[in-house]
Amino acid sequence: VTDVVLINTDGVTVTESGTWVNGKKDGKAETVSSSTTPENEVRFYFADTSGGNVAFKPPATGTEGVVWTFKKMDSANLMIITPIGGTTVDSEPTRNYSSQYDTVTITWNETEGEYSIV
Repeated sequence: VTDVVLINTDGVTVTESGTWVNGKKDGKAETVSSSTTPENEVRFYFADTSGGNVAFKPPATGTEGVVWTFKKMDSANLMIITPIGGTTVDSEPTRNYSSQYDTVTITWNETEGEYSIV
């Protein structure tokens, strides 16, 4: 394997090129079926809402340059974006998505002190 960068990563067997941060490959995609706080190392989240609502709860203060994309994979229930600590997404404390395949991408907007949909 060539072109590997390790940041805060120990005990990981690297099998492909890329950047690994805190033991996870940067740019990683994950499917989740319960509420979660997005991680900076994961860029894409697929919300499996077949068993209930899935809420993504970004931290109160984001990291500049980190971009997350969330996609609702089932027609049932809601995918919810609700930052922790009263932070907003384009001035709204909560964003609800009800349609299958709804997709939203957000990033931290340091100037506004909130997340912005991009």
